[in-house]
Amino acid sequence: MLHKLSIILLRTFKILFKRKRGIEKIYFNYGTKHLFNNSYIFFNYQFKNAIYYQFGNLRTLESNLKIYDPSHFSSTIQVTVYGLFKKEKFEIKIKPEFELVNQNFKTFTSNLNLKLESREISLTKRDLSCIVHKINVAPPKIKIKNRTLIFTPTTYNQTDFL
Repeated sequence: MLHKLSIILLRTFKILFKRKRGIEKIYFNYGTKHLFNNSYIFFNYQFKNAIYYQFGNLRTLESNLKIYDPSHFSSTIQVTVYGLFKKEKFEIKIKPEFELVNQNFKTFTSNLNLKLESREISLTKRDLSCIVHKINVAPPKIKIKNRTLIFTPTTYNQTDFL
């Protein structure tokens, strides 16, 4: 809860110092075509200067993509976008058009005579020849030259150092 409150306060503080503080819809897409009784609704949305979002009774801070089960909502979804002292409401109607009947079913067949024909499969063996020439694997010759390090110290006395 404290984390969500800190995000809301941070977004409010950012919007407070902007010149345009109104809520701007960048995109708001949803699909209500071909809905089944037990399918899901996808919301893809993004708003500028939005602090948090509310889908029916469910509140969220996330933008972009949300997936909801329509059984949590009635025939309409009230989407509310909250900004700084402003809010925008969208009403989306949900009407499942199709119903998927997934009861177990059995099929019965009667008077079914199948005669399977068996064929003999013949495979011919082809001669396979492989010729390998002499392969030489020789590591490359590496020569390392050692250079001698000559260190010649100069003699200092105390008066030279100062």
